[in-house]
Amino acid sequence: MRLKQFNTFILGLFFIGLLSSCSIVDPDYVKEINTFRKKRINFLKSREGYLNLVGLHWIFNGNYNIGSSSGNDLVFPSGFTSNFAVMNITEDSIQFSFDVPILLDSTKQVSQFSYSKDQLNHTFSWKSYEWFIIKRGALYALRIKDHEIPDLIESFEIPAFP
Repeated sequence: MRLKQFNTFILGLFFIGLLSSCSIVDPDYVKEINTFRKKRINFLKSREGYLNLVGLHWIFNGNYNIGSSSGNDLVFPSGFTSNFAVMNITEDSIQFSFDVPILLDSTKQVSQFSYSKDQLNHTFSWKSYEWFIIKRGALYALRIKDHEIPDLIESFEIPAFP
């Protein structure tokens, strides 16, 4: 009988502890969390975000044919022409020759461009696409973004606990 009373007492303490841990949520905290989530999604959808990333190609010294055709060394998205460009990478420089004029750094229209591997701050754009070279450790990659992806236009949410 005493064991049954003790178990009931322990069970009662457990439920009291459980109920006391359930408190009312501070509205300022909820507002702060919702603001953070909104800013995060807005950043991910922005030009600097990652939701518009459509390609990443690791590149090494040599020549690369670029375009949407599957026979190219670097296959770009289907919005590009089948033979869009040729890229030549040497020990210290990168050179592009484009079949169509593109925008360099969003300001200057070019068909050819060469630059040092020490100056990777250039971006190239054509239609809704943007691409640039990044360096990770000793390796280089060509990153491609599409700023008109339908998924970005539609509503996008990240599941989270309430």
